[in-house]
Amino acid sequence: MNHNRGYIAIIIVLSLLVATAVIYTIWAYRQKYPPPDRTANAGETAHDNRSSAGKGSITPSGKDLKKFGEELARARKLEEENDFLGAKRRYENLLPVSGNPEELQREIYRLNIKILFSPLVTEPPDGPMSEVYTVKAGDNLEKIAGKYGTTIDLLRGSNEIENPRNIQIGDRYKVVTDEFRMIISRSKNTLTLIAGEMVIKEYPIGTGEYDKTPLGDFLVKNKMIEPPWRGIPYGDERNVLGTRWMGLRNEGDTITGYGIHGTWEPETIGKSVSQGCVRLYNADVEELFKIAPLGTQVKIIE
Repeated sequence: MNHNRGYIAIIIVLSLLVATAVIYTIWAYRQKYPPPDRTANAGETAHDNRSSAGKGSITPSGKDLKKFGEELARARKLEEENDFLGAKRRYENLLPVSGNPEELQREIYRLNIKILFSPLVTEPPDGPMSEVYTVKAGDNLEKIAGKYGTTIDLLRGSNEIENPRNIQIGDRYKVVTDEFRMIISRSKNTLTLIAGEMVIKEYPIGTGEYDKTPLGDFLVKNKMIEPPWRGIPYGDERNVLGTRWMGLRNEGDTITGYGIHGTWEPETIGKSVSQGCVRLYNADVEELFKIAPLGTQVKIIE
């Protein structure tokens, strides 16, 4: 009988020890690997979503996607109705919530050019600073362009002047008063057109292989339509300059022979393959040619 009681006591003690060991093991495991805090995770997720929204990196979904599409359709409708400013403002409002802001930015750049070549008198951020000029006795477009440091092409385009010889005393024309300048990035293969402090448009370009495009500050020293190249006339398949040429010079003319031009090899845009000149699509260089007057500042950076 005493032996049985002894066995029972031993069994009870062993059971208590085992239970204690199990409880301790569970406690130690939870100390080392605590369960996830669902409330904290939810807060972190909400914070992440707010951060993404602030960066404009989210794609609208659900009702937001529908509203985004409606606003986009309104912007395009306004452009069809020639309300370029209204369309541009709607595109700008959509930028922060767009899943593809680069595409919207290209639309804004395109509208900037339309506004520039329209009779709309603007100031930043709608467009470059401009004013109305009243034609006086003895005026012609060349004289007006020289006075304001602009181009005849831009005057004609923004005022819908078909025949520059037919301007009359008292005619009122829009003139851009901001100075244009260009920043060329050798590493990004981009040319940024700026008026005053406002970015008008960013163009894709091709630059020189092995960093042959020189860095520094330059001015547009000459402009040519349908330029020859090294004695090869325009139209010859060996002429690589495309439809327009804008020659560059630096202070002291220590760097010569470089310029901005078109190309017959559109596949080279975005690459560093030239002998040092900056090349654009022909349509882009023709547009830039109309805007940038002689003496335009050009800064080439890495």
